[in-house]
Amino acid sequence: MPPEKRLNAHQSYIADANSVLKVLTLNTGTWVQIEMFSGVDDQNYSSMRHRAAGGAPFIIVDTTDPPGANAIDIGPPAFPLTWYYLYLIGDSSGVLPVAGLLSQQIDAPYGPGPVYPPGYDIKRRVGAVRTDAGGALLEFRKFGQFALYDQFAGNLVYSGNIPAALTPVVVSNYVPATAERCLVEVELWDAAGVGVEFINVYSETIGPAAVGPTFNLRAATSFPGVTQINTGQGWVHTGGNIYILGTGVATSLCNIYVLGYWEDQSPAI
Repeated sequence: MPPEKRLNAHQSYIADANSVLKVLTLNTGTWVQIEMFSGVDDQNYSSMRHRAAGGAPFIIVDTTDPPGANAIDIGPPAFPLTWYYLYLIGDSSGVLPVAGLLSQQIDAPYGPGPVYPPGYDIKRRVGAVRTDAGGALLEFRKFGQFALYDQFAGNLVYSGNIPAALTPVVVSNYVPATAERCLVEVELWDAAGVGVEFINVYSETIGPAAVGPTFNLRAATSFPGVTQINTGQGWVHTGGNIYILGTGVATSLCNIYVLGYWEDQSPAI
């Protein structure tokens, strides 16, 4: 592997190691910004190198622009409640500048990948972003392979009684298909103050059996009738669902939020 290059403020490269790549959605709800990516691209194409004329290097992808570079590959504007995968694309002949591209298609081994605009023929997937019910991009910031939602309180995936039987909780609305793990926060309380309550959060199942709790959150309610909230955070390996299990006491309640995710990218950025 080539050594990492030290770059000035006017240069950056797509990285295959030790990247400082950042991706964020902007306040308009229609833009994604890619910035501060460094290193050497895995295909070693000089055309994948990005240089800015001045200031911090960045690329903006606008979901409302016509299909093509720095937009969606097929059919803007963005569809509501849809995952889009974000790519950096380049021209192996070195004529066209590196650009961004959003697509509903994931690249191999998950899918066929995006439709290239004319003249582009190489790519690197650098992230994923989902739209809300109105077609606006969810607010998030991504550093390397870790994405953190700006307003995670809106990412409520479960609210209610803690079930006594193993129960699936769908997290796919806030976790793309390329994610290896998601970061969840659990708020746990017992409104009646009946003693120690608990919730196990599991990452996988094999048949009906759960495999290893990722974390076990307990809330001690020492004073009868007094609500005491206990909060914990943990990483959960996920393929779309997590699983919860607790006391099943009617007064024991919880909220579960997705704070962000760690994305599987090959090769890593």
